[in-house]
Amino acid sequence: MEKIYESPNWAIYWHIKGEVIHFIFTPNTSKISEEEYLDELKAFIPLVEKYKPKAILADTRNFGFVNSPDVQEWINKNILALYAKIGVRKHAVLVSSDLFTAVAVEMTMDEDKSGTFQNQYFEDETLAKTWLLA
Repeated sequence: MEKIYESPNWAIYWHIKGEVIHFIFTPNTSKISEEEYLDELKAFIPLVEKYKPKAILADTRNFGFVNSPDVQEWINKNILALYAKIGVRKHAVLVSSDLFTAVAVEMTMDEDKSGTFQNQYFEDETLAKTWLLA
């Protein structure tokens, strides 16, 4: 596992085995603005383009930012469409046991209309990794 990006809001790792990009949000995301969040996502795009992962592991257990409908639309057009374009096959999301946070994350992912990759939600990291690599 190689760390390929880090900020106060998240760390992004590359797992050569399985060709997985794994990102982990920090609790700091509860304090950022929409502009800061979009800047972080814009920094993520070139990494996805460079590494062309087959799978994504999104650890949102400490994610504190609440996406507006505009941000959800931006993610759909710029991130989820990129996943489809480069051939991401699976997207596993580690969700918080906090219902509000989990629902907010699931609403963002439900915006994906491409249907080009499988998406599953997990509370257990080991199960998520097992599913991604299956």
